[in-house]
Amino acid sequence: LACAGEPGACVALPPAFVAPDVAGKRLECKLCPRASSFGCAAITIAPRGGWVCPQHVCHGCGARARDNDADASGGGKRRARAKTATVLLRCATCSKAFCDECSGGAEFEALEGHPGEWEANGFYLPAESYEYVRC
Repeated sequence: LACAGEPGACVALPPAFVAPDVAGKRLECKLCPRASSFGCAAITIAPRGGWVCPQHVCHGCGARARDNDADASGGGKRRARAKTATVLLRCATCSKAFCDECSGGAEFEALEGHPGEWEANGFYLPAESYEYVRC
């Protein structure tokens, strides 16, 4: 997700299954201001209901934040509800987030808010679901 969805900004090669004409298309997270390209997100079509960036799911166990009720199945089949994390530690410098269990007691630099301009532009993540950190 290093490209932030900016045309021509991808630094990683997209997976072989993502065609070059699709790889550069912009994706926007439906829950926050994060953006990516189809290539960086390794998808070929936009998910029905919108794309949710990886920072709303624990990188270790897949637990979702409480505000993320997106259907992870990607299709019409019903699957068991994913585990819900009490709080996700959301890194401000990379695309990962971890629940308390999976952080393993690691020391993260706690941040008051997102270091970008999210709050200045009126966007706030629910404080009861997320904490900003720098890993």
